[in-house]
Amino acid sequence: MSCSCCFLARKEDVKIGAYYHPETYREIVELEIVSGFSFFQDGTWLGSLCPHLLTQEQRQRLACVMDEKARQDLLVPKRSPKKKKRQGEPPLFDQLV
Repeated sequence: MSCSCCFLARKEDVKIGAYYHPETYREIVELEIVSGFSFFQDGTWLGSLCPHLLTQEQRQRLACVMDEKARQDLLVPKRSPKKKKRQGEPPLFDQLV
């Protein structure tokens, strides 16, 4: 499955890889379930791409993990990433205040 199940791959390629390698797909989704972190950097859960390939138990556990993560995200305020000042640049506005 290798590249077809890479977090950098296009989601359509991952779906095709999951179709041809369902056991590997289920193993990687299990890592999502156990870790509580989504596979893709944009927050998309791998298990949500082809849920029909998961066991009933995995679908239930994944739903619980996704719900819990969504609740946590609501409780934690989003912070904007701090921009680093490059050498020679004038100070950033928030550094002046």
